[in-house]
Amino acid sequence: MNIFLHRLARRYFKYFYSMMISIVLGVIVTYFGNFIFANFDLNRAPANSSVPERISQLSEMQKSLKSLDSYIVNQKELLKNYDKNISDLQAEKEKLSAAVQVDRKSVEALAAIINGNQNSLMNYIFGFAVGVISSVIGNIITNRLKTKKVSMTEQV
Repeated sequence: MNIFLHRLARRYFKYFYSMMISIVLGVIVTYFGNFIFANFDLNRAPANSSVPERISQLSEMQKSLKSLDSYIVNQKELLKNYDKNISDLQAEKEKLSAAVQVDRKSVEALAAIINGNQNSLMNYIFGFAVGVISSVIGNIITNRLKTKKVSMTEQV
């Protein structure tokens, strides 16, 4: 079962990691493509636009590039967090797999002890006999102490 969980977790994390990279790269490429086609019209003649218009267009492009840069930085941070989470989960899985092995060994040892005590009826009989004998011995001792105490009080 542990091997099955290990393989399942490995497949899940591989799939999840590759899916996240594909999504991030797809968003970046789409955003950059839209930026290029929206801001760089290849059929536009630059001579027709005035200098203030071109300056405003360039400042808008600069803002767009800055927002793209901040988006890329955020996505990098997300990927780093995902990678850290994956490594933390793998470390936790290794710790838990060791604990599972220890628990499995202890359960097997307890099962061997329980199965080894097939003659438990004899153990109960032996325990009962020891209890009866110790009770009789205790009773004899207390009776002797009482008789000694009575004899001592009669002497006084």
